Amino acid sequence: MKKIFPTKYLPKERKQIYSFILFTFLMLFLFLVDLLTKLLIFKAFDDKGFLRYSSSSAPVMSKTFTAIPGLFDMTLVFNNGAAWNMLADQKWFLSIISLIASIVILYVYIFYYTKLKTEYKIALVLMFAGCFGNLIDRFGFWMNLYPYKWGVIDFIQFHFWKSFPVFNFADSYLVIGIIILAISYVVNLILQARNSKKVIEEEVTNNTKDDDLLTKLKDKDNKDE
Repeated sequence: MKKIFPTKYLPKERKQIYSFILFTFLMLFLFLVDLLTKLLIFKAFDDKGFLRYSSSSAPVMSKTFTAIPGLFDMTLVFNNGAAWNMLADQKWFLSIISLIASIVILYVYIFYYTKLKTEYKIALVLMFAGCFGNLIDRFGFWMNLYPYKWGVIDFIQFHFWKSFPVFNFADSYLVIGIIILAISYVVNLILQARNSKKVIEEEVTNNTKDDDLLTKLKDKDNKDE
């Protein structure tokens, strides 16, 4: 079991434990925000009669609302695929992909927490909340559970970019997390390269100084002789 779950990477020091608890609560909070906003918005629109039902397809909103003028509109759609409706109706496949991604992210987060830099922790928190948030919808879609039986619940739309897919908080978490992870990785690579170059330059300088010192010592010995 120790080989499968390397417990030595679990946070042990008090500061690490507090940090772990804080980030874990943040992960749970983000997940709940995504879950509750989907359910509450669906219920609110349904109760007010803004959804048009059809026996053969998902309900369609009869009206779009402005959330933030000029920036975001609020509309309700059900996505039965991935972004831009790719892999539509592939219920089991998308559910399994989301499940595997969630497990991998959570594994890295828990068992390598003390080795991760803060920016990587933030990225993993966002990515897990995003993956697991949409996993609930995909699992409900797969199992034909209300209100997920028509697909992932999306409700946020760019006012100035109507062709962009309608999305939810989980999508936002996932995209932001991936961006943070990518930028952090590139920045750390650059810093490591600079540090390596600096170390090499210092070694060359020290070796040159040592060579100069040896040369001076030899010259002194020759003079003494």
